[in-house]
Formats: sequence, structure tokens, C-alpha cells
Amino acid sequence: MKYLYHQKHIIAVSLLIGMFFCAFYSGMLVIRSPFYTQQEKELLQKKEAVKKNIQLCFWHNNRWQQETISILWHNTHEQNLYHIITNWLNWAQEENVLQKKVALQTVLLSASGNEAFLSFDQVPFDEQDATHTKWMFVESLLKTLRDNNITIAHIRFLVHHQPLEDDHLDFTNAWPLNGFLSINT
Repeated sequence: MKYLYHQKHIIAVSLLIGMFFCAFYSGMLVIRSPFYTQQEKELLQKKEAVKKNIQLCFWHNNRWQQETISILWHNTHEQNLYHIITNWLNWAQEENVLQKKVALQTVLLSASGNEAFLSFDQVPFDEQDATHTKWMFVESLLKTLRDNNITIAHIRFLVHHQPLEDDHLDFTNAWPLNGFLSINT
């Protein structure tokens, strides 16, 4: 009788342990430490975002065109740069300022955080475009970033993660965020 009593307890405990592991491995039961690791803290901070109005600027028809839009503003500069530039490219294409669909592939910051690397899926302007048109494309992007208080100092333009090549403008060096236009523009 005692043997049967112990056997029932062993079966019941085994059944409970089996249900516990089944729930745990299927994701129905989550066990979490009350102490966050550094990675978990960073992940939680990255998820936080607020809605913010930003200014998009583009040189078109010999004058500055501007538009205000709302985006989600994140805690990381890479995400903010990515969203600003993607919206800027989309707006420029909608307004027929850019003649082709250009996408931003990647935004990376240098270790110091002072230099951004922007990699596009193709050269954003045509080879036969005038030097002034290409230059104002770059200046428009720099002005958009300046007007939205982006705190980097230099930008490198890449295509498929390689330096952008152009016959008229030099993209082998980083472009200063201040650009080369006068401060009043």
C-alpha cells in the first residue's frame, strides 16, 4: 500500500513537471530575472520612441522647398538618421525632385559618433546631371539634418557600402554637416 501511495505521488509530480516544461518551451510560461542585464536595458531603451515634427528641405526651382512631417524619434542616432533620410528621399521623389527611386540601405555611425556613413542602393542622381544639381542634392540633405539638430560632424556617402563615385564631386572624403553654402541658406 505504501508503495502504491509513493507511486501516485511520483506520477503526479512527474505530470506537473512535464506540464511546466511543456508550457516553458512552448512560450506560454516565461521566467525572468528581476535584475535586468545591460543588454536588456539597452533593448528596452531602443524600443522607446516619441512622435516628433521634423523639417525636410530640398533645393528645387532655384529656391528652398520645405515641408514639416511627423516621425517617431528614437533614442539611437542611427534610427533617427535612417527615418529622416528615408522620409526626405520619399518626399523628394513625390515632388519629382529626384527622377528615380533611391533607397537608403544602411546608416552607421563611427565609434566616436561624429561621422555617419550613409549607404544607398544606387547613385541618387544621374551621371549627366549638372554639377550644381548634384551639389544641391548633397546640400539639401545636409541642411535637412542641420535643421533637425543632428549632432554629427561629417557624412560619408556610399553606394552598396562602397564610396559613391562621381565625375564631378569628390565623395572619397567625408562631407561636413555644415556644408559649403553660406550660413544664411
